[in-house]
This record gives sequence, structure tokens and C-alpha cells, in this order.
Amino acid sequence: MAAASLEYKQRLSGPQEEALIHLINSLTDQGLPPTSRIIQNLVEELLGGPVRKNWTGDFIKRHKDRLKSLYLDNINSQRHKAEYTPSFKQFYDLVVQFLAVSTPAAQNTSIC
Repeated sequence: MAAASLEYKQRLSGPQEEALIHLINSLTDQGLPPTSRIIQNLVEELLGGPVRKNWTGDFIKRHKDRLKSLYLDNINSQRHKAEYTPSFKQFYDLVVQFLAVSTPAAQNTSIC
């Protein structure tokens, strides 16, 4: 019974969860860290139906040591960690990446 209950709560198979972890980390590495809602939408699309209310949060807790995205903490947790340095660093690293990509194009245009 406990194994069946755990499987229902997880909803995804082991390989599916591994693929989701890889996708989350890949998106984060590309500068597109997914939110909890985006992860929920991906899983619901894969399963063809809704997941239970706390499924995404439980998934994140189960794999928090393997997930790179810092945007997966819920908002209340972030309020308690208002000065959490890695969150600021990740945000500003993304800003620097964006500016590095967009600045050369801006320098090549001249204003007449």
C-alpha cells in the first residue's frame, strides 16, 4: 500500500523524473530557469491531466539537492531569505548574460 501511495504521489516514473530534472537544469543553464508553475504545466501536459495540489512542491523537495534553479522556492520561503546571496548572484548573472548578448548589437547601431 505504501509503495502504491508513493507512486501515486510521484506520478512520474523514475526515468521521467530524471528527464524532468535534466530539463530543469538545462533550461537554467541556458538562462531560462523555470518556475514551479512552468514545471507543473510541463508535467500535466506529459501526463495528460492535472497533478495534485502539492505535487510540484513535493517534487522540488525530493530533488532540491539536484536542481539548479533557485526560482523554485516558494514565495514565502523567498521572503524569509530576502537577502539570500545565491538568488541575487543568479539573477545578476542572468542580467550580465543578457547584456553581453544585446550590447554588441546596440553598439553597432548609430543615431543620426
